[in-house]
Amino acid sequence: MLKLARIGVSILPPMPAFYNHPQTVDDIVNHIVARVLDQFDIPAPFAKRWDGHMHTAAKIATVAPPTAKSGT
Repeated sequence: MLKLARIGVSILPPMPAFYNHPQTVDDIVNHIVARVLDQFDIPAPFAKRWDGHMHTAAKIATVAPPTAKSGT
């Protein structure tokens, strides 16, 4: 792989991403397919693109931390 990378080959391992909070296996597959299509400059209209905002940040920030058990 090092030799291929040095001669300019793009290596794109099909690694699932969880930063986009996939809900189904199809969401994971679509993300990987969209990344592959991006390498060939093929449009992927089904892809969810980063718009610069963390829509889930408010949800994550409002989750209450677990309470400590008293008496121990």
